[in-house]
Amino acid sequence: MEANELRIGNYYDQHGEFKKVDVNVIKELQISDRVWIKPIELTSEIISKTSFFYCLDSESFMISDCTLKLYDYYDDGFMCVIFGNELKFIKYLHELQNLYFSLTDNELYITL
Repeated sequence: MEANELRIGNYYDQHGEFKKVDVNVIKELQISDRVWIKPIELTSEIISKTSFFYCLDSESFMISDCTLKLYDYYDDGFMCVIFGNELKFIKYLHELQNLYFSLTDNELYITL
């Protein structure tokens, strides 16, 4: 992961433990050659720990206003669809956090 992919508050995996990015993490990533953090792969289980809920009718995860949906993309990630239009393919939790923040100016609620 590159420092420019992350925002303060993003979650990452450090040796199997989920942690939040802070200023020190970003600084360390900018100067470090070693890869000591990994992205958290987006799964149905991870998404169910966010503000999204599963909708059987559309077989997708959606946010409360139903305008933003996530469709499982052959176990390789999720397609984000907004107002019926494919917006972006996402594979990692920090990507979902960043996309959600970009669209709403709010942090995505997560309980890990």
